[in-house]
Amino acid sequence: MGALNLGGLAAAVAWEVRRAARRVGAWGLLLAAATVLAVGAWAAERHQALAAAGAQQRWLDRPLAVDPVVRAAPSDARDRLHRFDTRLLPHDDLPTQVQDLIALAESERLTVARGEYRPQVDAEGGFLRYRMSLPVRGEWRAVHRFVDSALRAHPSLGLESVQFQRPQVDAVEVEARLQWVVLAQLPRTAVARSTP
Repeated sequence: MGALNLGGLAAAVAWEVRRAARRVGAWGLLLAAATVLAVGAWAAERHQALAAAGAQQRWLDRPLAVDPVVRAAPSDARDRLHRFDTRLLPHDDLPTQVQDLIALAESERLTVARGEYRPQVDAEGGFLRYRMSLPVRGEWRAVHRFVDSALRAHPSLGLESVQFQRPQVDAVEVEARLQWVVLAQLPRTAVARSTP
């Protein structure tokens, strides 16, 4: 195969443009050029949206650096149980922690919709699971920063699930439903009733 002859190619393209101009006229040629530009702009925008979605997925798939709750394995089961009990949030601090979560979300410029809250008593374990479902709306990076900072700030808080919803592929904002659980102490009245 020979080398590509650019001079011949340019001459052939110029001849085809002149031929097309004679067939469809100047307005037809302008319309064809506008169509090519519009398709090119759409393809570039689509490529950017797909690249952003891929970057978002890679960022979400990266492992989070979360400090382990238990640093050393205690030798005694009672010691482990005592350590668990000391990590439980006092029951009276639950409203403060919920307000703090909402404030953290707002500091990341997230919109927090009305949440659902359900206390579940674990009678055998002697503690309370306070489950919260918080719907938030905002940029996906802000949701990730919010989750990361909330987990770091509150050792008794756990993230059970996250559901993302995006109205369109290229939308900047996402809607996320965050399922949290707080491990808390039982209310003092429940503790007083359970002790003989």
